[in-house]
Amino acid sequence: MKNILVATDLSARSDRAIQRALKLAKNYGAKLTILHVVDEDNPESIHKELAKLAKKEIFTAVEGKTQNIDYKIEVVTGTPHLKILQVAVKIKADLIVLGLHRHASQDQSIMGQVVQRIIKNSLKPVLVVKERTEFEYKKILVALDFNSHSKSSLKLALNLFPEANFTLLHSYFMPILGSIGISANQLEQEYKEYCEKEIASTVKDVSKDIAKSHKTKTEATYKIKNKLIKGPIIEVLKEELQSSKQQLMVIGTHGRSGISKFLSINVAENFLIDPPCDVLVTI
Repeated sequence: MKNILVATDLSARSDRAIQRALKLAKNYGAKLTILHVVDEDNPESIHKELAKLAKKEIFTAVEGKTQNIDYKIEVVTGTPHLKILQVAVKIKADLIVLGLHRHASQDQSIMGQVVQRIIKNSLKPVLVVKERTEFEYKKILVALDFNSHSKSSLKLALNLFPEANFTLLHSYFMPILGSIGISANQLEQEYKEYCEKEIASTVKDVSKDIAKSHKTKTEATYKIKNKLIKGPIIEVLKEELQSSKQQLMVIGTHGRSGISKFLSINVAENFLIDPPCDVLVTI
């Protein structure tokens, strides 16, 4: 993690994203760019004044909190999601950090649309921050499918937060049975055993990859538990996040559990705009 970009709309909730980005930059010795986009829909005559005020507000928000952090404040004019993505490419950001409002409102709907557009078009992981940042992430849920994209999500999460407690969640459906000479219970049990083996194999492969990338001979030991739950992914995620009080959810944009497949559905859009906790969306 060398470069982090955090975008702020100068709201109190966006300040939470800045504080989380500061914490991550300090933890990993990364360079931090704090970005505000002056919307080009504002009258051109006040763009410079808005930019000046934005820089002042950002500086006030981070004052006294940037010790040992290499950071810069950047204010640009344009379409928010496009400018955020452009700056991310320019600075070679490894992570984009965004904030969300807590309660539904017109402003939240606008910010939610910006977040969705960035997630759908970003080439880098996006961390959506909702909660305060007094704590390190200790309880993390990773939505897991058995493909390379899920492995990438798990690898990123383990690399970033190796001391956390991880829950690897796989949701599933069982097919409607015809006359195939096997009971539904038996079929489900066999499928669950298969999933357990696949999850174990995924964890082993990812641990080996991490050890190799860190050039160590020993694989790290992570605190991981597996959960297999029958049902639609969005409903399963909501229930699990609320019942187990996870602090961060990690989900990929590909595969059956990928959020991108559900973005056109209202329930999923609401889920992204007002998630139960912070969300790390991987590519």
